[in-house]
Amino acid sequence: MRLTKRDENGEAFIVLNADSPDWTVSVNPLYEHTIQCEAIDKLAELEDAEEQGLLLRLPSAEGAEVFVIDFIYECKHQFNCPVTFREYRCEEGEFCEHQYKKYIVKSARFNYAMIKKLGETVFLTKEEAESALAEKGGV
Repeated sequence: MRLTKRDENGEAFIVLNADSPDWTVSVNPLYEHTIQCEAIDKLAELEDAEEQGLLLRLPSAEGAEVFVIDFIYECKHQFNCPVTFREYRCEEGEFCEHQYKKYIVKSARFNYAMIKKLGETVFLTKEEAESALAEKGGV
């Protein structure tokens, strides 16, 4: 439900109606009670953007702590293989045949790119992430 309306000149206004459950105030001079303010203009812009599908509501603030399911490589035999770019390498520089992926839950900072993975590998709480990992069998 919109809280603002625009007149024929494009001016934003909100109509005062004491009988309405949502009290409103008008900035349109055609109405008896008027107030002009930048807050009403800003609200009208946001409502316009929402109607046009341009307003994005994020599930979390950018930079806020979220939890992601990620993996690390570990060695099946506890060999002292050096880790390079998240993968174990044998002494000869080849990938270690004894390595396996171990899935973990780790903390990260939320960014817009994470939206596509929300609920799959990115979660708002640690409990949600751990539950999702358990459902996948700790893969």
